[in-house]
Amino acid sequence: MISLIDGAVADLSLNNRGFFHSEPDLTAWESISGHPTGLLRISKLFGSRRSATSTEPLALPLRHGIVHGRDINYNYEVVSAKLWATLFAVGDWARSVERGTHVKRETKPLRESLKQIAEHARETSEIKKHAEAWSPRAVEVPHQEMPAFELFELHTPERKLAEYLHAALKRRYGIMAEQILPRPGVLASTLAGELRRDMGSVILTRFLFRKIVDAAPALTRVEAECQYGDTAVMVDYRLLFAKANGEVVPRGYEDASWYVVNYLEPLVDLVIAQEPPATPWTGDET
Repeated sequence: MISLIDGAVADLSLNNRGFFHSEPDLTAWESISGHPTGLLRISKLFGSRRSATSTEPLALPLRHGIVHGRDINYNYEVVSAKLWATLFAVGDWARSVERGTHVKRETKPLRESLKQIAEHARETSEIKKHAEAWSPRAVEVPHQEMPAFELFELHTPERKLAEYLHAALKRRYGIMAEQILPRPGVLASTLAGELRRDMGSVILTRFLFRKIVDAAPALTRVEAECQYGDTAVMVDYRLLFAKANGEVVPRGYEDASWYVVNYLEPLVDLVIAQEPPATPWTGDET
């Protein structure tokens, strides 16, 4: 039984260490047995070294003493029962390994943990401060078609959207991708390829801003009339204020910028605008 337990753990462990190794890897998420106070502690207890031969009755299955002949008087039901219980616990741990929830224990120094907590608290306080200080702007909308983005103030959502739409006019997908809210794990070059694929056949010829509304501390909506060939559609663009990793924060937060969110909406609006109206049902059809 001792060999079975030791070998089973060695076969499933990431580092091929058996149950009675001096540093076994026996932790796992979603497993009571894999808690640091579970099998790991039992391994230390059952693996205790025995330095002298003893004939006293054993109450624990001490591997070193049993295997190396130090503990002779171990043939008791209580010792066997504890080994069986350990085997069942190893089975629970093994199922966690098979589910992929086996993890290597990692502990961070206390100083590092406290530093992270303090940084998170500072960031939370900063976000709250900007959110409470926010108020919607009264933005004057230019009446000219395709206004140059230089007409708008720096670091504003309307300027960001103007940059995006001017890039769309020239079909410069790389610049368009830089103005879109980042997605985790997606490079700007990959997004540019997606834009070329999805919007390559949709050619913007003109645009005109109709309304600019600050809807929330991190959200501005810009209503723009966009012309694609012979079809004009009204697009309700939404822009979010966010960090480079896509995390949304209130306007005014440092190291953040405005990004276009619903960049594919014109495709949907075009399909709707070009779809012929359905013939109303009169009830006369048979």
